[in-house]
Amino acid sequence: MKTANLILIILMVLCLLSFAIRYGRDVFLLGNMAAYPKEVRQALRMSGDNIIELEMVIANYSSFADSLKLKAFWFLLENMPGKYSIASSEADRFDKFFLEVQRFRKSEEFLKDKNHPKNLAYIHRMWSNVYAGLRGYSKDHFIVEPDLLHIKASFLIESIDYAFKAWELPWCRHLNFQEFCEYILPYRLRDERLESWRKEIFERHRSLIDSLVSLHIIDPISVAQVVHKKIGSDWMYSDWIGGYPIALTADNLWQAKIGNCTQQTYFGVFVLRALGVPSCHEQIINYGNRSLGHDFVGVIGRNDEVIDLDFGDTLGGVIDYKIWEGYRVPKVYRDVFSNSEASLSQLEEPFFNLRKKDVTAKYVPVGRLELRPRSIPRGVKHIYLCVFDNSDWKPVDVSEIVDGSAVFLDVGAGVLYMPMYYGQQGLLPAYDPVILDSEKMVNTIDVKAEEINMVLKRKFFKRTIFNQISGMRGSFQGSNRVDFSEVVDLYTIDDSLELYPKYVDLDDMPSFRYIRYSFSGGLNGYLANFEAIGEFGEKLDGEIILDARLAGNETIKNVFDADVLSYAAIDIDRENFWYGLDLRSQVKLKGISFCPRTDKNDIWPGLRYELFYWNDKWNSLGIKLADTNELTFSSPMSGGLFLLRCLDEGQEERIFTYQNDSQIWW
Repeated sequence: MKTANLILIILMVLCLLSFAIRYGRDVFLLGNMAAYPKEVRQALRMSGDNIIELEMVIANYSSFADSLKLKAFWFLLENMPGKYSIASSEADRFDKFFLEVQRFRKSEEFLKDKNHPKNLAYIHRMWSNVYAGLRGYSKDHFIVEPDLLHIKASFLIESIDYAFKAWELPWCRHLNFQEFCEYILPYRLRDERLESWRKEIFERHRSLIDSLVSLHIIDPISVAQVVHKKIGSDWMYSDWIGGYPIALTADNLWQAKIGNCTQQTYFGVFVLRALGVPSCHEQIINYGNRSLGHDFVGVIGRNDEVIDLDFGDTLGGVIDYKIWEGYRVPKVYRDVFSNSEASLSQLEEPFFNLRKKDVTAKYVPVGRLELRPRSIPRGVKHIYLCVFDNSDWKPVDVSEIVDGSAVFLDVGAGVLYMPMYYGQQGLLPAYDPVILDSEKMVNTIDVKAEEINMVLKRKFFKRTIFNQISGMRGSFQGSNRVDFSEVVDLYTIDDSLELYPKYVDLDDMPSFRYIRYSFSGGLNGYLANFEAIGEFGEKLDGEIILDARLAGNETIKNVFDADVLSYAAIDIDRENFWYGLDLRSQVKLKGISFCPRTDKNDIWPGLRYELFYWNDKWNSLGIKLADTNELTFSSPMSGGLFLLRCLDEGQEERIFTYQNDSQIWW
């Protein structure tokens, strides 16, 4: 009995002691928190038992000499709420994949020809095997670990110390404290698992840092140019790895050096920040005239200059090149660590988080849109500015309704926008489509109730590369000598081509054993299809022959595979090349058929098309089967917004208006 009482007393004492230790610390800490910034106090209160780790960071930087580091920690801590890692029970399996890629990249097979398509194909097969295991994989496998509850003092202290080492480098010293906090200091980029990365990258490249310092370089953009060539040049672009279900860690990226533009950007920002180059993740959420968008690195130069960078690929001119390709940019957002967009705090849509800053005006011409929404349900507070992504309207900007109006600032020019609001059925129109033209003038779609006939030739705009291919030049030749020492010109391309097959009649020509396509390098060699037609209209088989300098170019076979979406790619300009067929015996030709590289977005005979017009929703104007490369549709309205869909194949479909008997693409 006495023993039992003694045990009970001991347990009570231990409970009281535990209570005193735990809550006594909290009382003590809360008493000393008065000197901390308000947001820091709030974050500490949210940290639960992990407050011990955060106290260790505070204690580490408690001396006067470390007061600026403590201030940097305050910045991280006050912006830590809402940041988290997404862990996964399957993470080890994926980590092994990146290690396997790293081993393969060091292999003799890879190193003897780094850029050979076989290497990427092999990695894709490896990834497919891993990704196949994701069947049945759901969000239940993900574990959300808030930083406030899980972050370790040792990780934070190392990250802060090495961020300050980077700040001391000559090309980084010009940053003020706030710039340093945004473009060097952050310990994470998205929701990747937390792991040490800054020290590893810094120490691995000490010799590079020392050489740059010895050259007295103080321009961060100059340093970025060296770093992205030296470290980023091994990056392999692949959309396949974009299917990875959680954000890659810096270690994953370093090991494999492969991924899509988002992963390429993260890799670049990790490396550049570790080496003292102020940088950030910039994002085009969605292009204004096609699906998808683009992620890239923004390198912050002196005097707030910013240079766009595809790490390891292009420094400067990334956006300019996208515009040259034919793409239009409605909005560019910068991921920042701090909660800079407090006005968006009530938005429910996840793509508008609190840590995106509008930087569109730094990259493209912009204008201002102000409109008064039509009758919308009571309680709607925000209007979303949307662009069409080939299938649906996608929000790229948002405005609060104030005094009945919505104002959108720094809107990219040359784009058609649809103002919309969120209702029970999703996005619904709040206004007519508006165009901010290239002169930054605002125009609405002028719809008239008058019937028109429209002759349609395409369902998607012709990108710049295809405009160039339309101007390709070359000659088709026949010969009975394998070296083509004697040739007869069968047909010369000397006029603009359409992007669909062209037939050339050769009834008056003699018989030939060899036929070829001869051209002067580059895009002139980008044929998708080349066929010899026998005298009875049959397609003739033959053996592929080619210029000896094209040996090893595996794309040449695409010209003869009957698939118009595959093509020959010739990288060398201004040199004469050829490829063709050995028909095995002299054959009388009825003709030849050829097709330049194509996107197959012209009207294609044998395919069904449906035309729609916009009147608060897409309304069908009927379905037609194409028998030529043009379709004629009647519309009960003119001046409207239209969309032509192919019902049988393809995904690229673009909205257009119809003016002066032509399709105007938006």
